[in-house]
Amino acid sequence: EVISKASEEYLSQVDGTKPGELDSLLISGIASYGDGNKALAIRYFEKAYELGDVRGAVKLYELYNSEKDEEKIKEWEVKAAEMGEAEIQNSLAIRLEKEENYEEAEIWYLKAIENGSTYAKRNLGILYKNQGKMKEAEEVYLQAIKENDKGAMNNLGGIYKEQGKYLEAEDLYLKAISNGDKNALYNLGDLYDKYLNNKEKAIYWYKQAEKGGIKEAKLKIKELKNVQ
Repeated sequence: EVISKASEEYLSQVDGTKPGELDSLLISGIASYGDGNKALAIRYFEKAYELGDVRGAVKLYELYNSEKDEEKIKEWEVKAAEMGEAEIQNSLAIRLEKEENYEEAEIWYLKAIENGSTYAKRNLGILYKNQGKMKEAEEVYLQAIKENDKGAMNNLGGIYKEQGKYLEAEDLYLKAISNGDKNALYNLGDLYDKYLNNKEKAIYWYKQAEKGGIKEAKLKIKELKNVQ
């Protein structure tokens, strides 16, 4: 891995003022990494970052992820997040939540949401639910549902089920299913099984869940058939 004098000279002259210059840095970095020259790729991406291009920070975050360099991953995750990259902000929040740094996780989820991340809305809803903040979780899920987030539909359905709002839960599970959420198949079966006392519908939805690859559904079907 070497950086040629020509590359160094080019990098020293780039100031980001010419059309296509920043794009060229990123393309060159990708090409260099593809050719096995990690050091040069890093220099190209760092230069883009130094010139204020968030894509340089994102590329370095991705590069170090592929290299499994945990220290560098965290460094560039923070830098990309600080530059306003929504999905990196969401990733940072997930990491902080896993580290049980819930206050910081909430801050970064909110920033990611502000910058347009639908996934962050769902994830913030999960954080709030785990903290027992059901009203806040519901509000965030409803925002995500407006953007057709099937996971949020399924998750809010779970909250409504726990609260005894069975019709609302049923409606949300059906919407999640229509949008391709396989977990909602099982959860709808569970709703009919344990809460609405409709074994026929429960078996039907458990069968759909089994077809969708949810292994637990097969056991539920067997249990219900034995009861019948």
